[in-house]
Amino acid sequence: MNYKKNIYKILFTPLFIFLGLLILYLLFPKLFFFRGWEFFNTFVYQQNNKLSFKINESGDASRDFIFQKYNKVNKITINKYGNRIACYDPKKTKSILILGASQTFGSGVSDNETLPKLLCNYSDDTSIYNGGRKHGILLNKAKNLYFNKILFMNPERVGFRSYCNTNNLNNYLIKDINDKNFELKKIDYSNFLRNQIKYLNRYLQKRSETILNPNKEIFPPDNHILMIKHSYSEDAKYKEFNCIKKLNKLFKDKNYDVGFMYFPAKQTIFYKKLGLLLNEETKNFIPDMTHLMLKSGISTYDTKKCIDNKLKKSNIKIYYYHDTHLTFDGTKTLYDCLINSDLKKIFN
Repeated sequence: MNYKKNIYKILFTPLFIFLGLLILYLLFPKLFFFRGWEFFNTFVYQQNNKLSFKINESGDASRDFIFQKYNKVNKITINKYGNRIACYDPKKTKSILILGASQTFGSGVSDNETLPKLLCNYSDDTSIYNGGRKHGILLNKAKNLYFNKILFMNPERVGFRSYCNTNNLNNYLIKDINDKNFELKKIDYSNFLRNQIKYLNRYLQKRSETILNPNKEIFPPDNHILMIKHSYSEDAKYKEFNCIKKLNKLFKDKNYDVGFMYFPAKQTIFYKKLGLLLNEETKNFIPDMTHLMLKSGISTYDTKKCIDNKLKKSNIKIYYYHDTHLTFDGTKTLYDCLINSDLKKIFN
């Protein structure tokens, strides 16, 4: 009899523990996420009606350690389409769609610290829409959203080439999507629950590996962690510039003002400090692309030079130590350079 009881304990104890953790996760989901946009992608976009949360963000490298050293509580507010708020106003005649990834969305910073929001303060007669991460360039196809300017902001390692992975770029200009199609919709609760169980399982697996690994350090180091590396070749740079020229011509021909800017990668700025050996194409990617664009009359500015110059004069923390993203000081640095560069023409 005791033998059977022990078997039941062995079989059901892990299940009860997981069910307990699942209940805890569903009641307090923010405890199980390291970055705000991951929380929104996984939880908010699928089921929650609430559009604004305060969440403790600690960075993409933090999950590799039992404890985190650097945390920042940020307020993240989205609109009914799932896009982070900036200052979109359909009544204004000047309207900019800003496209990008998690840095444009504002990973690691509060609503009033994102680059699109800072640009709202620069030009209060301009409507600015933060299209980072959610829907992307398809927002330009929305029948009820009005834009006559477009600003592409992508991480250096990603670039703009993905926008040209289509058979017909002209489709980006056709207003054929009703804005109702962009609105967040609750998915069936059984599917929602299945997705949350999958995420929780991955989260617990990763945390268990971290805790049980005897070679893992408990606390992260006091210096920068580099999680993501990339490399460029001459051929990749050619393809990148070719796509930029296509996008610029496409929107210019339809009387859009167009601009491009890169968010410099941590490896590009700190490669010497991190002991990295980068080839010349990777090391000089942003300066080279900036030169090519300006030479062709395409609005941009050298974001790498901007940050390099700032670091020569100040010891401010440009990047989070344990994340690939810029701090608010880093974002503010790029903003200050932008409004004093060729790219500011997009606000005229």
